[in-house]
Parts: sequence; C-alpha cells; structure tokens
Amino acid sequence: MREIKNSEVQRYICRDCGYRFSDKAYKLSLTNGNRQLCAIEKAKKLDSATETKTVAGEGKQTTKGRIIQFALHLKLQGCSEHTIKRWSQKLMRLARNNDLDDPESVKKFLASLNIAESSKHAYCVMYTSFLKWQGRTWKQPKYKGSQKIPEFIPTEQEIDQLIAGCGRKTATILQTIKETGMRIGECLSLKWSCVNPEARTITLNTPEKNSLLCIFKVSSKLIGMLQLLPKKHEKIFAKTLSKNASINLLKQRRRIAKKNR
Repeated sequence: MREIKNSEVQRYICRDCGYRFSDKAYKLSLTNGNRQLCAIEKAKKLDSATETKTVAGEGKQTTKGRIIQFALHLKLQGCSEHTIKRWSQKLMRLARNNDLDDPESVKKFLASLNIAESSKHAYCVMYTSFLKWQGRTWKQPKYKGSQKIPEFIPTEQEIDQLIAGCGRKTATILQTIKETGMRIGECLSLKWSCVNPEARTITLNTPEKNSLLCIFKVSSKLIGMLQLLPKKHEKIFAKTLSKNASINLLKQRRRIAKKNR
C-alpha cells in the first residue's frame, strides 16, 4: 500500500518483469502506446504453480524480478525495511557490472572496488544470503568486518548550535537523539503514549537491531519542545520518513555551517 495525503493506493508487482504499478497506471497504459505493462490480472492472480516454477528457475525471469523476489523473501523473514532496501541496492549494483549467477565474476568485481574491507564484507554477507535463497553456495572471500572510531566528533556546543538553527520538528528530533542516543528510525517511531511529561521520561518500545527496550530520563527542555508539536497523529513526528529527515538535516547543517563561517 502507498500512503498519499488522505488515503492509500494499492500497488502491485508484476512477477514477470518486476514492474510496480497501480490500477490507474494500468488503465493509462492501455491508451498510451509508449508504455509497456504486463496484464494486471497476471500480476494479481498469478497461480502458485507458476510462482513456484519461476522461483525454481524453470520460468523466464529477469534479474530485476529475481531481486524483487529476494526482497519479498527478506520481508517474510522479518528483516527491516532498511536492510531490505540496502541489500536490494547492493544487488542492483552487482547486477549492473556482473552476472549474479557467476560468483567468480562477483569476486573479481569486489576485488576491484576502491572501498573499505568492511564494506566488501557486507557485500559478501548479502550475496551469500542471495545464493542461499536460490539453494546455491560459493567460497566467500576472506574480507573482515571492522569498526572505526569517527575521525570527527562535534562538540556539545556545535550540536546545540545545529539544533538551535533548525526548524521546530527537526530540532526536536535532534534533541531527542542527543539526550537518548536513539537511532533515527527509533526516534521517528515514537508515539505520544511513550512520553510521560510528569516523570520526564520517554519509553522506547520499538528498538531496532535487536536492542533492548529502554526508558530514558530526559530534560524539561525536551519535554517542552515535544509539547509544542501538533498532536494530529498517533506518532509524535507523524509520517516523517528517516530518509527525508536525513536529507533535511544535511541541508540545515550546510546552511548553518555556511552562516557561522
């Protein structure tokens, strides 16, 4: 389902070509010769026998279609939307430069990439999962995952300047992350029922990455900032997406840094 301003739109995925579309897009394609789209009934009512045949490799399926099928598999396995999106993007990059059915070409491509060894390790983990989904294996290169200490850590004064220069919603998100250490996804999932103004606490009931549930003691400043936000949605930050919040933060950071030079 795709959420729009006041309603939702049902979306479909064609199992033959991987195209995503709605009923409206299908009807428009019938009158527009430049648009190509498989029959909507075929995408909606694909029988289980045909689906099994395609997944098993007996039917004709494009690389993009297989990647979409793998993404659906990850979703059924309970993987987060962030993981599914990130892995799909990595697979698409591999597919643009290699044959996904040839592990040796994937190895050569990874060896030629000018990226950190930990990033190559992440590619290997993703590709191993993709092959396992197809019932195949490969001899994984010996790249090691590692963590690095950030080269630049802003001072608290710089963080406060950034928060003060942002809009009401963005500033509240940043202040929440500063005081609690939440991930952006965890912060945006907070509901009004998670905030206790009297006790000055925020309860995190939707942790990510298998983290533990937490109750954070916060400042009266943050409670005041939260109470200034409109309460028109169940969630504190309404339908704000982590991607949009990150893009907005980058724009505000550049603007404030340029202003304070």
